[in-house]
Amino acid sequence: MRIGDLSKLTGVPVPTIKYYQREGLLPYGERTERNQARYTDEHVHRLRLVRALVDIARLPIATAGEVLNAIATPGRDLFKVVGDVHYAVTAAPDDAAPDQQPVAELVNRLGWTVKEDNPSRRALANIFEVLAELGHTDLLDRVDDYAEYAARLAALDVGVLDGRTSTDEILESVVVVTLFGDALVSLLRRMAQEDLSTKFKPA
Repeated sequence: MRIGDLSKLTGVPVPTIKYYQREGLLPYGERTERNQARYTDEHVHRLRLVRALVDIARLPIATAGEVLNAIATPGRDLFKVVGDVHYAVTAAPDDAAPDQQPVAELVNRLGWTVKEDNPSRRALANIFEVLAELGHTDLLDRVDDYAEYAARLAALDVGVLDGRTSTDEILESVVVVTLFGDALVSLLRRMAQEDLSTKFKPA
């Protein structure tokens, strides 16, 4: 197909497609003539993935590029790619590093294996600090319960990978589960909170 066909099939304007190509998010088509290139179903799939990362997951172009490069790197190690994706999409706070001892104690208590440089550690430590400053220690008291549910969600995430046969399928699924699993949980949680709020009666 030509780039115009690719645009019609995906709903992505031609200038946007060319922008993604310049930014390295989408491979160029196979050159057939001086001003013509041929695109395939692989381009359709990749373009839809790019749009999902940029428009739905709201990743900056540079971060989307990091995620896609993690998938496309030859000789990829699955666990390294998972780490690369998590690190790319988890923004650590820019301010002074908070005390991470409570997070370290939590990780040890749970028996989890989490690298010291995982940005989620610092982000979580920042949340702990803010909750303590606001006096919402009751939420901190329930952190182990939240962790229990998080472990169950992570098991569901891994279960999504069952049946994937190729490394490419597995790696793309990791990206999708990481980004859109978070969104699913967050949105469903808000809907459940609204439902409960209609039934909540203060003592």
